[in-house]
Amino acid sequence: MFVPVFVSGLLQLLAAPAISAKGLVEVASLDEIGEDYNCPGGNVHFVAHPVDVLLYQNPDLYHDVRTFKCTTVVMLTAGDRGVKDTNSTDSLELGLQASFNFMAGAPINQTGWDSVKVICRDAFITLRYPKDAKGLLLIYLRFPDGGSDGQGYKETGQVSLRKLYQNQTRNITSIDGETTYDLNRLKHLISTILQWKSPTIIRTLDNITPIANDGEYTAEHADHSVSARIVHDVIKEYKIPGNVTSYGGNLIRTFEPTLETQTEDFSVKVRAYLEYAQYDKDMCKLYSECFKNAGLMPKEAPDDDKYTVQYLNREYYVI
Repeated sequence: MFVPVFVSGLLQLLAAPAISAKGLVEVASLDEIGEDYNCPGGNVHFVAHPVDVLLYQNPDLYHDVRTFKCTTVVMLTAGDRGVKDTNSTDSLELGLQASFNFMAGAPINQTGWDSVKVICRDAFITLRYPKDAKGLLLIYLRFPDGGSDGQGYKETGQVSLRKLYQNQTRNITSIDGETTYDLNRLKHLISTILQWKSPTIIRTLDNITPIANDGEYTAEHADHSVSARIVHDVIKEYKIPGNVTSYGGNLIRTFEPTLETQTEDFSVKVRAYLEYAQYDKDMCKLYSECFKNAGLMPKEAPDDDKYTVQYLNREYYVI
């Protein structure tokens, strides 16, 4: 069942200058990350692709960031759409950082982001955080994008989270080639992140809508469905405490808008998305362009491309 999220407010636009980022620094475990970035409690968002947190879990995300709550976002896939190119992956990640720069306001905009590569349970994961906005943390696992129906892409070996979850493949390797996971190893990694962060609220995508089958392009994105199910399985199996909120994904476009276009929340959600979109070659770059895309792209095209404008004025909980 989908429950609408109604929000309102006033608009305040903030400039978002260019981003700088340092080289990666390797540490042996999550425990070696400084206390300023550990900030136990707060919220942890789990999404399938970098853009998901902006389309489906915002403006709740914005409310967390603007009030300086401890906020962590975990991206399971690279959102690569079958493009096996680390430059493309880096661009999407920089886009998400640009979006956070905007939502967080001036202090973070005037500085850059630091990166650290962590060896956690023999897995390499990348963490990024703004130098002057302690409490924000982005974690990238960089699995291959599985496509709308979860078949995977030829360029990345036709692997996907859906195939891993449904035992159609034994393991999946991050697109940078650094770590290979089976399902149990992935669950253990997620449990480690949750136990390290000790969040008050855990936010996921839709864990209830059926997982898409091969060729089913108009259903919920398979990466959304499976990433949410894996996190919910981990919460149950490892007895992780915290309140859990699930968010509607692609299918919210079929429900009524929940964000008034005159409000701060709508304006910030649109602007935050557009900040990201400048780094994503597949996404509409102007709000007017997003209108033109709706329903005009081929059925195989990802729904986040086709229906962006519908996602920008909606936010729904799944119960």
